[in-house]
Amino acid sequence: MSCNPKSFTVFSVALVCGTAATLTSKVMFDMESEDHLGNVRKFAKPLMVTFLMFVAMLAALPLHFIIHKCTKPDEPLPPVSTKMMFILIAPAITDLLGTTCAMVGLLYVKVSVYQLVRASTIIFVAVYRVFLLKQKFYAYNWLGVFLNFLAIVIVGGSALFDPTAGSDVPKGIAVLLVGCAIMASQLVLEEKVSILLLENNISHPSILL
Repeated sequence: MSCNPKSFTVFSVALVCGTAATLTSKVMFDMESEDHLGNVRKFAKPLMVTFLMFVAMLAALPLHFIIHKCTKPDEPLPPVSTKMMFILIAPAITDLLGTTCAMVGLLYVKVSVYQLVRASTIIFVAVYRVFLLKQKFYAYNWLGVFLNFLAIVIVGGSALFDPTAGSDVPKGIAVLLVGCAIMASQLVLEEKVSILLLENNISHPSILL
């Protein structure tokens, strides 16, 4: 795909919104309030933040129907088969688990470390694609993966020796890596479904087989 103003705008909005979501989550974790016993505690509730994120994603559902109705009034949406719903359960679960691990990891690391460690998803995707999907990687692909790995090692290592980062940084990085491995499996599963659709000349997932 060529880089045009539309794709550049979408990329920029995704980058800004993703960073803003991470910063907002970290600010929420650092907010303090009193519990029912009068003790001051931080709002360190990654499961609640994950729940709020997925509730916010539901806002895209009515927007999808509105856009479709406005742009294609005479073309109804095809029904989604039960089989396709079960097929999509796997990437949905991995998305939930991966996001939860990411939020847990964010409790223990700074936002800058969090953002870069999450780039390890690229490494896991590369490994999964080569060993599970049997796809061929070229030298420049592996060079990109290695540069990502090197950046993660440098930033992660510097965080371990940062006296202001706290003592739970190794735990946070470990949980983040687990979350990235799960998120990578989500991307590979979605790609596998797409390949299956193309092999069967199916343009819409609702009519799979």
